Amino acid sequence: MARYKLIFILFLMVIVGGCHAPVTKEEAANGSDSTASSDVAIDSAASGMNASVTHHKSERIAEQVQDTVIVKSKVFEVNKLKCYWEYMAERLIRTTDQEHNLRIIQMQLKEAGKERLLFAPENSPDLSNTFYSMSDLENNGEYVISCEDKNEDSWCDYEILFERAAAGANTSTNVFLFDPKSGKFEYSQLFSGTNMEYDKDKNMITTFWKMSVDDYVITNTYLKADKKAIDYIIEEQYEADSVTVVKKRDGKIVSRRKVANGE
Repeated sequence: MARYKLIFILFLMVIVGGCHAPVTKEEAANGSDSTASSDVAIDSAASGMNASVTHHKSERIAEQVQDTVIVKSKVFEVNKLKCYWEYMAERLIRTTDQEHNLRIIQMQLKEAGKERLLFAPENSPDLSNTFYSMSDLENNGEYVISCEDKNEDSWCDYEILFERAAAGANTSTNVFLFDPKSGKFEYSQLFSGTNMEYDKDKNMITTFWKMSVDDYVITNTYLKADKKAIDYIIEEQYEADSVTVVKKRDGKIVSRRKVANGE
């Protein structure tokens, strides 16, 4: 009889233990489960954003869209043009930091007095995940994104975050160069890329893509004098113990060599 009673108790223990929610492989690897609350930090430093917001799961649930508003910035000067930003933003009901309750869903740069559209960037991850106050957007035309000369032609341009991967090691951006003839900002495939830098002295664009600590690719694109066409490309692929260097011109491989890393 005692033996049957012991079996019955063990059976109840198994049933009670099975009532807990299952833990996924990912949760087990991270030492957490799906019932635990988590914080989400939004990093906007890479693209020059001025707001960095951290909010809790409970706050995200409480956030609701109150309405959609149009906000215009003060007039400021870009490339000798009087301009202003026009933002379309969702106004949210937030449980904390109620002053910063606007989330941009669209923005357009327009010429003051003429309402001519100069630039309408895509909604980047930083824009859609950053909160602003009304005064932020109204009082400073360069608060959200700033204009910088990316191709060293004396005209300032706009660079917009496209993607951030590998824990921030690979930051991809789209660059819009100012065209003084049209007075507008035009997308440049040449100056867009991952971790892009431009060397004026060499007239060369460098991009960098990292796969791991010892595995990454550096691409040096040498431009023609007008900075609108490619002269040739040198691609360096680094591995743990070797480097493969490939030269390309007009889309064709001119040379390829593999050397020991460090030579």
